[in-house]
Amino acid sequence: MRHLYEVDGWGLGEVWERDGVILHHELAAPAPEPAAGLALAAAGPGLEHAAAAGPGLEHAAAAGPGLEHAAAAGPALAGAGLALEHAALDSALSAPGPRLPGPRLPGPRLPGPRLPRGDARPPDETLPGELQQDSSGFVPELCRRFARHLAGYPVEYGDVPVDLTWATPFQQALVVAARAVPWGDVVSYGELAALAGRPRAARAAGTFCAENRFSLIVPCHRVVASNGIGGYGPSGVSLKRRLLRLEGVLL
Repeated sequence: MRHLYEVDGWGLGEVWERDGVILHHELAAPAPEPAAGLALAAAGPGLEHAAAAGPGLEHAAAAGPGLEHAAAAGPALAGAGLALEHAALDSALSAPGPRLPGPRLPGPRLPGPRLPRGDARPPDETLPGELQQDSSGFVPELCRRFARHLAGYPVEYGDVPVDLTWATPFQQALVVAARAVPWGDVVSYGELAALAGRPRAARAAGTFCAENRFSLIVPCHRVVASNGIGGYGPSGVSLKRRLLRLEGVLL
């Protein structure tokens, strides 16, 4: 099951869970801004005519009363479109549905089902019984932990079960080693590989971290290069640096 949450200053995140076991967590990241055309469409047909008029909006008057002054407004039209879009989203968020007291669950804010990065797909069969737990309050509580983490409070995830049925024995060992790195500390890729039992497999450890499907839960942002911060997969180094700064680590 896919769960969405939102953290102020960070944006939307998503958790994939089955039977109380985490399949994937994609860290909250800013939602992409809508295209200008979509914003104008949301503002009404009048603004579509104004857009068609070109940069000068010479024909804005044809769009309807009040738009004669649109040319003077200039870039403010885009802000109007975004404001209307946000109003529509706020209306959607007020509809009945699961809500969290801390991070917000936006419900159907993203269109259509979307597989998270890393190809973490919900399994076709139920997970083994020893991995299952009651998920009725598990994911909302976990999302509250994410919110506290992203606010700069030390948080632990050692009790959060993750699905490793896809992982090789070495990858499973890397997960255990990475989860043992505490808040505010870092290790190198070579050190992580050594902790997992293969000290010469620094490159493999780096690849594993770049493809980490359990952001924060498996804190690969705390695994760095021997000569600097290292990479952070598709999420980018700027996010990795921001996460480390939360923990007082400056790289």
